[in-house]
Amino acid sequence: MSVVFIFSGFAKAVDPVGMVIKLNAYFQHWGFHFADNNIWLQMLVGAMAAIELLLGVNLLLGIRRKLTTVFTVIFMLVMTGITLYVFLYDPVPDCGCFGSALELSKLETLQKNVVMLAASLFLSVRPQYILRLISERNQWITAVSSLVYVVSITVYSFRHLPVISFTPYKVGVNIKAAYEGNIPDQAAMELANLYFYTTKGADVTYEVLSDTSFTFLLTLPEEKETDDGNNDRINDLYDYCVDKHYKFIGVASQALGNLSDWIDRSGAAYPMLFGEPSQLKAMVRSNPGLLLLKNGVIIGKWSQNDLPCVDDQTKISEIVKSGNPTKSGLVLSLWWLIPVLLVILADRIWVGSKFYKHYIFKKN
Repeated sequence: MSVVFIFSGFAKAVDPVGMVIKLNAYFQHWGFHFADNNIWLQMLVGAMAAIELLLGVNLLLGIRRKLTTVFTVIFMLVMTGITLYVFLYDPVPDCGCFGSALELSKLETLQKNVVMLAASLFLSVRPQYILRLISERNQWITAVSSLVYVVSITVYSFRHLPVISFTPYKVGVNIKAAYEGNIPDQAAMELANLYFYTTKGADVTYEVLSDTSFTFLLTLPEEKETDDGNNDRINDLYDYCVDKHYKFIGVASQALGNLSDWIDRSGAAYPMLFGEPSQLKAMVRSNPGLLLLKNGVIIGKWSQNDLPCVDDQTKISEIVKSGNPTKSGLVLSLWWLIPVLLVILADRIWVGSKFYKHYIFKKN
């Protein structure tokens, strides 16, 4: 149970924008319409990630066993009810239990939650079966450090790009090869369905992917909600591309009216194409976002807060070097695991020394 909770909370923390999109699908089904950058949705995702990871840590280390098992039962009752609703009424394609990291069928999700609920009920009756791995005196250290860890990763991933990308549009992926059918695995199917078209409806996807030079794509999945605070930097990058003979293209969703509003607000002089909103949200988890292609291969990605600053002396190699935001999942895990293990080790040494002193006292 602790492994499932920790993995679920970690998956939401490293790609919180993906979870916001999944939550928004629920709310839109129920008649509530929010932008994907809505602050309340972001806070809800952050709270879910923190709760799940803390429940997992508490179960693993035996921290506040009675209180933890009660909260676990309440949490699993809510989650099981939601997954039962999803299974019966099919409001969304995927429940989003593990964010974008792992997609289960509706039946698999319901079965998993029923098993988890049964296990949580058992532990709530027998909390003494949870082994305590850290003393009551020092348990707050691991709890606080875990909370700081998950909140820090969530905030960083919201402000920049996901520290681990769960979408097919990773740096280094060859979209052109997938589009041509030369990558046969299932993960390439979404890449093969990429679609760009002009305002007149002409399909120019292959033309964009086949360009052997550098091609910057400014993704605008929700033009009406797009942050226009970086317009100067975007326009400077467009001027730089014109001078260096690189391509710079804006790719918006299908709303023509919103596109006109964006052009008026930003003073955009670059050419515009249209794409599917869901694909644009997967390509770069930012609004706006920037993606760099060369011969159909993704060689760089930037969020709106990390757009490259350029001048006449800037080399394209410097821009490319700054465009790989993803981190190793193992390294990110060690940022949490190593401090926790050190705290547990120090705690065991402290408890052992007290026991030894007490043993010597009794013996004497």
